[in-house]
Amino acid sequence: MKKKTLLKITGIGLLGYGLLALIGSTLVSPVYTVSSEITLPANPELSWEVLTKFENYPEWNPYLTRVEGKLAPGETVSFTLIDGNFTDPMHLSAVVALVQPPKQFYWTGTLVLQGIHDTRHIFELKPRPDGTTQLLHYEEFRGVLPMLLPEREQRTAHTRRAFEGMNRALQQRLGK
Repeated sequence: MKKKTLLKITGIGLLGYGLLALIGSTLVSPVYTVSSEITLPANPELSWEVLTKFENYPEWNPYLTRVEGKLAPGETVSFTLIDGNFTDPMHLSAVVALVQPPKQFYWTGTLVLQGIHDTRHIFELKPRPDGTTQLLHYEEFRGVLPMLLPEREQRTAHTRRAFEGMNRALQQRLGK
């Protein structure tokens, strides 16, 4: 009897973990996405150079005030972000998943276990015919917690404003 109960509990646990992993994976659509974009006054190569020089972020970036780590797939980056959703700066880490100079990079974050609260923060640089660059800056949110958190519209608006502040600061930095 005890062995059957243990097997049932183990099976239910594995099924639950599998469902969480699926919910947090990119195999399913995000619960929501916060998007922003801006035209940068430089070509993609120069825009990439400024955007990926993390050590200079404290000089100009009002959203990601600190990013430390190597921009390479599989590497962990730690960062401090300022967003109206939080009263204090948030200190987080993520894993760099994709780097395609000078086109795009992104990192992924997971809270405790995949499927609880997962994010993918993406920066895409697209050349424009006039020699400038279109920056698409967005973050996808997956998992159980994003489904359950109240006031999604307000939280999304705060995050979008933070992204737009970073975008404008990058635009100004490149306009020097």
